[in-house]
Amino acid sequence: MSGADQSRAVNLEAYRRLKGSLGRTYGRGRFVAICVGRVAADAATFDDLRSRLAQMGEDPSNSLIVQADVDYPEEVVIFCLNGPS
Repeated sequence: MSGADQSRAVNLEAYRRLKGSLGRTYGRGRFVAICVGRVAADAATFDDLRSRLAQMGEDPSNSLIVQADVDYPEEVVIFCLNGPS
């Protein structure tokens, strides 16, 4: 497993463990960044959260960013249209 894959797995596991309490702790609908298996920051908007992470010296692409109390599916299927043949 690559470093990026391992980091994503750690953050996803932390999200699964914390998701039931994120709304109570940070407020329903707030954006929360999970980095290295812990909550690194929260903010009212996605853009504000990205700015906070940058101010902290964190690369937002290394974080799992979710909204508190929003249910996300475990798996999704993405269909791609290549346009007319």
